[in-house]
Amino acid sequence: MEKIERALEEAKKKPDPPPSAARGPLSDATSISAGTTVHLDRDALVRKRVIAGPCGTVLTDAYKVLRTQIEQKALREGDVQILMVTSALDGEGKTLTALNLAISFSQQIDRNVLLVEADLRQPSLKEILGLDPALPGLADHLLDRRPIEEILVCPGIEGLTVLPAGRAVPNSPELLGSQRMKDLLGELRRRFVGWVLIFDTPPLLEAADGLVFSEMADGIVLVVEAGRTPVDKVNRARQLLQGRNLLGLILNKAR
Repeated sequence: MEKIERALEEAKKKPDPPPSAARGPLSDATSISAGTTVHLDRDALVRKRVIAGPCGTVLTDAYKVLRTQIEQKALREGDVQILMVTSALDGEGKTLTALNLAISFSQQIDRNVLLVEADLRQPSLKEILGLDPALPGLADHLLDRRPIEEILVCPGIEGLTVLPAGRAVPNSPELLGSQRMKDLLGELRRRFVGWVLIFDTPPLLEAADGLVFSEMADGIVLVVEAGRTPVDKVNRARQLLQGRNLLGLILNKAR
């Protein structure tokens, strides 16, 4: 995935065009009924390197390259509906990558995406999006059987629906590996036919959560921060994913 590595690096050097050049307004349109509809601050998102601004920027195009590579690889590997985004270590940019990848997929015509924050250990998606920290989510469904319809969030980006992590939990590996989680994945597959389901999961070398979930994913993308993650850690993460469908590595912050 050399192209995405170079493109992401170039994107950091170039300012994005003003929001007025965006491809139409953000919309709360979605083909399902979300429990919460929010209106995001587009300018704040762009400052955080979220591709919620105009199309045609270097960063937006870079994620289109990544999206296309994943689609091509997934097509060769068979049906990939549940896509897991993880990293070797904490702080490598996996959540932002998962969010931008989800937005990029949602920009396709007639494409819908569900982004699930499955990092119950250190969730950060609500902070990036500027959502209410008290919003319920995945943990509330797994622990209290909170109905899916009540915890989905429509962030005002056409084609994108978000399922946040919800409240903090101490037993996240057990929750992600539980029968309730498996039942949820089955329900999501049935209800969201034709959708791309992207799961932001914990780092593989920081906790057992990511490895537990990897058994249930159709495809996996591993995010690695250039110049920070030791090679032996990257190799260890790849070893843990042996036998899984590793679609590729994203070298983040490459120079």
